[in-house]
Formats: sequence, structure tokens, C-alpha cells
Amino acid sequence: MPVIAAKGPETSSLITEAGAAFYSPQKKSALGAVLLHVLEDEHYRASLVQRSWITQQRYFSWNVIAAWYVEFLEKKHEPL
Repeated sequence: MPVIAAKGPETSSLITEAGAAFYSPQKKSALGAVLLHVLEDEHYRASLVQRSWITQQRYFSWNVIAAWYVEFLEKKHEPL
């Protein structure tokens, strides 16, 4: 599913990589323009969906998250 978000300093590279469509919150017509672009341009919308899927699989799939937990739990941690 395409994501539309305001672009700002807090926008992380992960969100950018995920294929979100960004608009400038300083421009009144920017959100509407981005919405129309996503709704009317089938190829653009499909590319956003594809990038979102790839990012989800790379960073947020069950296997990736489970591997992160295993790695964390296998490290030796100092007692509190």
C-alpha cells in the first residue's frame, strides 16, 4: 500500500527507502498534488507498493526480527 507523508527533518532514510510519496507541508496544494499523482499514475503507485514490500521483507519480516532477537539474546550483557 502506498504511503503519503510530510517531508521533514525527522523523515528517516528507512521511510524514504520504503517508497513513501512525500509532500512539502509548507505548500498548501502539495498534499493534493501528491494524492492525485498516486491515484492517477498506476506505474508510480505500483513502484511505491513494490518498494514498500521490499523494505518490509528486508527490515520487518518475521524472520528478520527473530534473527535480531536471537543476536541480541546471544550477546553477553553486563548485569544491571
